[in-house]
Amino acid sequence: MVVGELTEETDVLVVGGGPGGYVAAFKAADLGLNTTLVDANAQLGGVCLREGCIPSKALLHIAHLIEDAKAAAEHGVTFSKPKIDIDKLRSWKQSVVDRLCGGINTLAKKRNVRVITGRALFEDSRTARIEGGDVARIKFKHAIIATGSSARALPEAIMPADCFIDAAGALELERIPKTMAVIGGGYIGLELGQVYAALGSKVTVIEMLDQILPGADPDLARPLTARLKAQFEAIHTGAALERAKRTGKSIELSFKKNGNTEQLKVECVLVSIGRRPNSDGIGLENTKVRCDDAGFIEVDAQLRTADKRIWAIGDVVGGAMLAHKASHEGLTAAEVIAGHNVAFDKRAIPAVVYTSPELAWCGLT
Repeated sequence: MVVGELTEETDVLVVGGGPGGYVAAFKAADLGLNTTLVDANAQLGGVCLREGCIPSKALLHIAHLIEDAKAAAEHGVTFSKPKIDIDKLRSWKQSVVDRLCGGINTLAKKRNVRVITGRALFEDSRTARIEGGDVARIKFKHAIIATGSSARALPEAIMPADCFIDAAGALELERIPKTMAVIGGGYIGLELGQVYAALGSKVTVIEMLDQILPGADPDLARPLTARLKAQFEAIHTGAALERAKRTGKSIELSFKKNGNTEQLKVECVLVSIGRRPNSDGIGLENTKVRCDDAGFIEVDAQLRTADKRIWAIGDVVGGAMLAHKASHEGLTAAEVIAGHNVAFDKRAIPAVVYTSPELAWCGLT
């Protein structure tokens, strides 16, 4: 250890400041435990608040307004074509994000949760090294891993890095392309596809499986499919992307459908094919924590890992990758650490897709 390095001690160390992490930290503090939360970003809220749930719902609100204005013509009320001020729209979206993230930081201060901006790496089952923070190490009695997930990418040979944006990139709203392809027909791709379609893009969806929203029952997906077919240029299901190639300002896509290879040229490609857990590079090999073959941390019903001092919650443990599921797991983990006999029941987790029409389901479907 370097002379002068600062080491702090805490009852509960929470690694990750998203909807699972900050809820766990707040609950632990409410239960009288000295709590420290470490996140690489100074704005608490995680991907959900900064570049996921919140900015996407803000933009979906605008998309719904535009679509409702169009639909009003059927009732005898006609509006002129909307004028999109992209800079003002982007600024408004960011103001929503900043306000909510700022609120979480304020709540942390009120609860006396120690917040450290930096990257935590486990040195053993009692100590984490902090990179980039004002503290070098933290010794903890208990730790909760809430590091979340990242967008999954296609192999470089199929989709070169200069040919696509992910959901976070789409939410930056740098421009409104005339044409866009969405690779992946899950809820993230469809929500963002509707946003860009409402703003003026001609959107084509390419989904490898036989229906959009593969995780939803077909009878739920059916009315949404009908609406999207009217809004989008095309929806290709059962279509496997073969390659992408940049040619000037366009992206040329080749995909196979019904045994035939089809071509599509667009200005922008959004890849939304799922997410992977952020379990690499945080020092888990120095603990007794175990991960499955896909990288998800293995936990029991009380969110305990194989290491008796460490819990894990949210996207990094798999299952439904939803903010409210992570928050509930955070509450459970904090209560277990405080000595309460509780467990997380995952049998009836509600799911909502904020497209138009909106879809929701819960429990056995």
